[in-house]
Amino acid sequence: MKKILILLFVILSFSAIGQKKLPSVALHYSFTDFQTAMKIKASSLGSVLKNGQWSNFPMMDAGYGVSYWQGLHKNFDINAGINYTKSIYTFPAGTYTATQKLFTFEANGIFKFLAENKAAVTPYISAGAGLYSNAGKTGFYAPLGLGLHANLWDEAFVFTSAQYRLSFNKNDNKAFFYQIGVGTNLLRRKEKPIPPPPPPPPVVEEVKPVLKDVAIWVKDEATNLPLPDVEVTIKTADGKTYSGKSDEDGKLVLSNVSKDEYAVEGKLNGIITESKKIEPAMFDAAGNAINLILLHNDPRFTLSGKAVDKKGGNPVADVEVSVTNNTKTSLQQVNTNNDGQFKVQLDAASDFSVSGKKAGYFSNIEQVSTKELNRSTTLYVKLELEIQPAKAGQKFVLNNIFFETNKATLNTVASTDLDRLVKYLQDNPSARVEIQGHTDSRGSVALNNRLSKNRAMSVMNYLIGKGIAANRLVANGYGSSQPADTNNTPEGRANNRRVEVKILGE
Repeated sequence: MKKILILLFVILSFSAIGQKKLPSVALHYSFTDFQTAMKIKASSLGSVLKNGQWSNFPMMDAGYGVSYWQGLHKNFDINAGINYTKSIYTFPAGTYTATQKLFTFEANGIFKFLAENKAAVTPYISAGAGLYSNAGKTGFYAPLGLGLHANLWDEAFVFTSAQYRLSFNKNDNKAFFYQIGVGTNLLRRKEKPIPPPPPPPPVVEEVKPVLKDVAIWVKDEATNLPLPDVEVTIKTADGKTYSGKSDEDGKLVLSNVSKDEYAVEGKLNGIITESKKIEPAMFDAAGNAINLILLHNDPRFTLSGKAVDKKGGNPVADVEVSVTNNTKTSLQQVNTNNDGQFKVQLDAASDFSVSGKKAGYFSNIEQVSTKELNRSTTLYVKLELEIQPAKAGQKFVLNNIFFETNKATLNTVASTDLDRLVKYLQDNPSARVEIQGHTDSRGSVALNNRLSKNRAMSVMNYLIGKGIAANRLVANGYGSSQPADTNNTPEGRANNRRVEVKILGE
């Protein structure tokens, strides 16, 4: 029972959006079948079906009638009608030898499973009460039926049904009643007026933002040279910001900057450029871009250097470059980029030592001075710092190591390569080296061997005095046995008088 109630609720829910039937009138043609009902009463329904005793239409009593239909709900109609037929069978029990007129008057409630304007054909069930008049007698019966209702363009309808007319008096005959008919509406359905479309929203003219590019050049105030890598910022009072770095030409272009008032400044090497303003009126001026020049006032020089391989001249990245101000005893350190380049600011009127540090490399120590330079005409000091791989078995000639003539006494002031060797050993604390002394061919072999050995020992003792552990050092003299050049010219003999360093390994 619960499932049936749920099903009816769902059907009514779906059909609730439909429309109820308008008042209508219908004509129908009918067939009344007393014989089959009497056979069922005499035997049973199963027996009648089994034996094929159900009457066909020619054996039934034909008639016709008229009915009135009215919708009470989208799924529930009522109809009332009258039907006329002639029959030798009657509702009152008994048989007549002459055909008698049969009038029936009935009213039915009709439940349609679908609202008629939502489906072309809808099934329905009906139940009601009827009054018969036949052979001078009257009585009541209950019609129970089912049928189909077909809607025709919401103007007319066709229906067909089958009823079982159950008599109220047990002495009256029962009957089957079939009908097919057509009906039409007495009224036309009122169309709901279509509301006019809402007025279109007011057209609000879109105000396009005013955008312009801002081109900024940053220059050195003293020399008017362009300055790359300047961090430039333009900012409004409420914090709206555009920023970027100047290129090699000192230029930065900020694209699609919105109209506003901006404060403009740059920063390089910790020093702020002059400040300028961009006014809103500048965005309304002719031209595609707003152009500004910022001047940068840094009294220092810029050391523009590059670390390269001593043999091939290729740039070396990730070299830690130390720039020592020998005049003011200060130190700056910076790493080279992928192109081997580095930049450092140099104070005026100062001398500097520049060296590099990278594991497995031996670096030159270069000297730079700004004492003779004029800042109003010079901005950049160029430098190429040579370094070379220092692997086990490699040798390096220390050209700038000098001794007194025919002696092993070091001239430590002039021997700048001594500091180069000290720095390499400090930067590579596990490296071991052999210090080799060499002479030209003049003099005896014994004298040359002794002199070259003593000179190598002098270099080793100097390194030990600088804090290098003795167990990392070996000193040997080779005399004139390993010439690097000819001994027939003064230049060749000078090249043969040398100190070499051989890398022994870690």
